[in-house]
Amino acid sequence: MLDRSLTPETQQLLLNISREPEKIRLKNNIEVQLLHLDDTQLVRIDFMFRGGQWLEKHPQQARFAFSQLKEGTKTYSADTIAERLDFLGATITSSTNLSYSYLTLQCLRKYLKEVLQVVSSMLNEPLYDATKLRIALDQARATFIINQQKVATVCRDKFCAELFGESHPMGRYSKVEDYDNLTPDHLREYHAENITSDNCAIFVTGGYEDSDIELVAESFGRGAWGGRNAHALLINPIPAKPSTERHFSVTMPEPTVQAAVRVGCLLPMQDHPDMPYIRLLSVLLSGYFGSRLMNSIRETKGLTYDISGSILSVPFQTIFVIQTETPNKYVQQVIDEIYMELKRLCTELIPDDELLQVKNYITGNVSRRCELTFDIPSLLMKLSLLGKTLHDVVEANRKTNQADAALLMNVSKKYFSPERFIDCYVKG
Repeated sequence: MLDRSLTPETQQLLLNISREPEKIRLKNNIEVQLLHLDDTQLVRIDFMFRGGQWLEKHPQQARFAFSQLKEGTKTYSADTIAERLDFLGATITSSTNLSYSYLTLQCLRKYLKEVLQVVSSMLNEPLYDATKLRIALDQARATFIINQQKVATVCRDKFCAELFGESHPMGRYSKVEDYDNLTPDHLREYHAENITSDNCAIFVTGGYEDSDIELVAESFGRGAWGGRNAHALLINPIPAKPSTERHFSVTMPEPTVQAAVRVGCLLPMQDHPDMPYIRLLSVLLSGYFGSRLMNSIRETKGLTYDISGSILSVPFQTIFVIQTETPNKYVQQVIDEIYMELKRLCTELIPDDELLQVKNYITGNVSRRCELTFDIPSLLMKLSLLGKTLHDVVEANRKTNQADAALLMNVSKKYFSPERFIDCYVKG
């Protein structure tokens, strides 16, 4: 029964939202979240490990500790892993960011037992072969050198370094020598400390049966695996140390047609009660095609092809960043336009029709993200890191829909005042 005190938009969202996943614990205390999808024989399993790059002792350590899992184990050679996955029609991918890393497999449920045997070997007994690692590092090094010639890459690195400080994990950016210095022993060290059962959560989505969950429990729930010194939580906050300056620029050694621009600020953590209103304001300003910056800078003045802003979550902090590229001659004009729109948020009430349009866009987007599809595990993992559920998403949407222009102006003054922002541009 729906609560009739809710807005019509939130009532509809509750009708559309996926049910909450079932949660179980394996004998070794790994939490498994289960979300069954009807009418499919596909199964997706995500293994999430907290920590990511935050727990690195050497640059690029987490990234290659995961990407090299498929390059041979004590039981399977790299060729055998590739051939078996290809024969079974299975895919295994890995990804690492600042706060977590994960391994994802997708396959037909009838082949799940065979695929889990491979995954178990990858997670428990990777070889980290020196030759294969060197090949991967050389390829990544070449890509890195090319990317360092791009204004967007240089601007991102400079912006983060100034916003967080170079001693912060978010403020440190890679150097060429990082790809020369990484060794198999560094990967084994990271694996022993972080790719472990006491640092793992598992998400199972798709057309699985009870017997498939038993396979998961048999493969990963029988005692501890990995090292014994895992970091089950991010227990060491590292404070950001932003620069006392606000305006930064970099000139590339070679001429460029386009310049990259970033403007942003630090925000409170994701669980702060103001966050639903901050997200609404970020969308209104720069979060969709009808946003103020898109209308002003692209549609009206033609200064750029695209401009967007987003809220990025890092451990113990979030940031709001606006990014775009523009011809060199328009750089300062673009930055000035951004600051003018920030000032408007703080000094002018948002018109009712514009506010309604943004609320409808956000509700529709939330509803789409919460649909019961193979896209939902990524959302569930993010919520798990924050200790939240799908119904917390609904509650945040309720707060968003109840926000009025006066409240949003006060929130804007608190978080979106221009003096809180730094800006950076890179051009040739």
